[in-house]
Amino acid sequence: MFQTFKKFIYQNYIAIFIFIFAVLGFVAAFTLSLDKLDILKNPDQALPCNVNSVFNCGIVMRSKYAEFNGIPWSFLGIAGYPAVMLLALVYIEKKKLSIWLTWLTTLPAFGAFVLSTYFMFVSAYLIGVFCPWCIASAISSTVIFFGVITHNLIHKNYGIKEPLAGFISRKTELGFAIPFVVIWFILMGILEYLPFWIN
Repeated sequence: MFQTFKKFIYQNYIAIFIFIFAVLGFVAAFTLSLDKLDILKNPDQALPCNVNSVFNCGIVMRSKYAEFNGIPWSFLGIAGYPAVMLLALVYIEKKKLSIWLTWLTTLPAFGAFVLSTYFMFVSAYLIGVFCPWCIASAISSTVIFFGVITHNLIHKNYGIKEPLAGFISRKTELGFAIPFVVIWFILMGILEYLPFWIN
């Protein structure tokens, strides 16, 4: 029984990571949406995630960057993260996907990754504070994006020609993608906290 479970984890660890971080992202988006509704009811209300002068959800949620045409960005997360959970389950069931489905799932993951990275820089350089739940969502989007890319490279879903596809698949399977993710998080952490160090 344990060996079967261990084998399942080994064969599906990328999909499991994607699922876990999709759940985390959904919790963050759901909490932010509730906070936004609370602010709309009571603009002066202090939110539970108002930690200090650096981490303050209230300031971020009251800024013009928290919504697009009157619709909070967190609502998009509520709709998007369950779709990612479903995608993770698809990855567990079926490793090899058609090219069109591969790109159909990769492009939204890339869009969420770019958007969350942009919001982190907006928080650091334009608003001047961070939202803890926004950080959780950004981390989730980043892990999901790299997870989607990694899964599809390992299983040669992007239609890359051999022998390059096989080479990339082997390198990715050996964990060569992990350093890129770690370096990305370190770089983003330094760049986003830079204005607070300078001040």
